[in-house]
Amino acid sequence: MNKHVTDPVCNMKLEPERAFSKGSYDLEVQYFCSDLCQRTYEARLTWERDGTEEARRTYLDLLAQGHHSF
Repeated sequence: MNKHVTDPVCNMKLEPERAFSKGSYDLEVQYFCSDLCQRTYEARLTWERDGTEEARRTYLDLLAQGHHSF
């Protein structure tokens, strides 16, 4: 049985070896289904860290580009 991981942006379940990419953030590995999800995640971290209006807009703009139908 394959272990599944969850993309932290869109909550898609995927097999780690089939992930678009993975990254280490605060000593935790995150797996992403797409470049857009990874960029959105990183933009959210930047906004949380910096708290600037520009960082907030960047995050919200990426989030609005969502590529999954819910």
